[in-house]
Amino acid sequence: MISNFFNPQPHVQPQPKSPVPSPFFMFLADQHTNGKSSDMRLVDVAGDAIKEWDEKPSLQDEYTVRSLEEAEKYNLLMSSNNQLPAIHQPQANFAFDSNGKPIPPERPLSGFLFFKNDCYDQAKRENPDLRMTELTKLIAQKWRNMTQEVRDGYHAKYQEAKTLYQQQIALFEATYGKI
Repeated sequence: MISNFFNPQPHVQPQPKSPVPSPFFMFLADQHTNGKSSDMRLVDVAGDAIKEWDEKPSLQDEYTVRSLEEAEKYNLLMSSNNQLPAIHQPQANFAFDSNGKPIPPERPLSGFLFFKNDCYDQAKRENPDLRMTELTKLIAQKWRNMTQEVRDGYHAKYQEAKTLYQQQIALFEATYGKI
């Protein structure tokens, strides 16, 4: 729409200039330098990279973390040398609601919910006439009977998800303020 072209939404802000590349640009550079596309021009690689970027949110998270790490290294270097002011943290790609308000990241699943998600389809196939609440009770009983080592694996998944969530929420709050 023409009105949107000439009047951008109020939540769209220009990115601060930064020597640290954006998460997508880091991904694009990796795609260009890997073996299969190193002989292609960067412009030719970009179309495929955009599709892959949009289809895999885990890539966005991975490269956002990498970009944040690079920014922290740069900030540390610059603050220790007292040469230049530290840069702003790179902005992540957060979703916006219909009013243009940014939507914060969702909290991570617990270890039990990771287990439940892994077991639910099989339990539904084995007990097709049970309701969801009854299936959940069945899965909870299975969880209680699991060895501690197996449960620890699911708790480790939760800890990884929690770490990622804490990084995302810190970035969200640095970009848009406290929730």
